[in-house]
Amino acid sequence: MKFTLPENNQTIVASKYQLYLPTEQQLIDEINKEIKNRNE
Repeated sequence: MKFTLPENNQTIVASKYQLYLPTEQQLIDEINKEIKNRNE
């Protein structure tokens, strides 16, 4: 998992937890699919 926090922030607050996280490629594919659907 990759994430970025502001320089002095050590707290991660999540509004939704999932037991399964997609791979980076799966996430990219899903985002591209959504972009394509919005452009149609």
